[in-house]
Amino acid sequence: MVVGVGEVGEPLGQVLERRMSVLRLDLEPRDLPDQIDVMHICFPFHNSAQFTAAVVDLIRRFDPQVTIINSTVAPGTTVAVARAAVCYSPVRGKHAEMAKALLHYVKFVAGTEARAVDAAVEHFNAVDMKIRRVSTADTLELAKLAETNLLRSLHRFCAGVETLRAGDRSQLRRSSPLFRGDRVPAASDLFSGNNRRPLRHSQHRPELLSNVVDRRGMLRRLP
Repeated sequence: MVVGVGEVGEPLGQVLERRMSVLRLDLEPRDLPDQIDVMHICFPFHNSAQFTAAVVDLIRRFDPQVTIINSTVAPGTTVAVARAAVCYSPVRGKHAEMAKALLHYVKFVAGTEARAVDAAVEHFNAVDMKIRRVSTADTLELAKLAETNLLRSLHRFCAGVETLRAGDRSQLRRSSPLFRGDRVPAASDLFSGNNRRPLRHSQHRPELLSNVVDRRGMLRRLP
């Protein structure tokens, strides 16, 4: 069952439906079975206490064998929810192309207990997702936030570069704190690689999480 049928939940449901039956639960009340196998949490995280309470209530209601949180959450959320078998497995990629991204990028999985992670891995393998286990849910929650914020910063930086290339420095200083003041970054700061091609947002794919978490599922020590 997918709870939260939006930009994350609907594409996830579409991918899962290729190999299994999928129930959907959103804002509208529905008559659903009292017990399900796997429950996917896909609604947005706005407040830690509210999110945790909502997930705990859903676990009590449906008694799933495993609950998988796909939403981006604050570190410690999965452990706070863990009254049963709970995993954290954030989605990656553009929301507009999420169904494709779910099968293209690695789906990292961490959980509160080994049997929950085993069940989630088996579940995702059934639809041919690429899976990698991470040591703890806290590690994966932190890594996901690091990736998301780094991509956002790159997006803003590249937007500033495009404005600079267009010649509108006044608009650049208003829109980006990176370029405020009299000094404008040198050309060597604005281009990547030996070929000096412009940095564009479309070139940055969400592979950053792979660089934050190593192959053992541990958080890398950053310089």
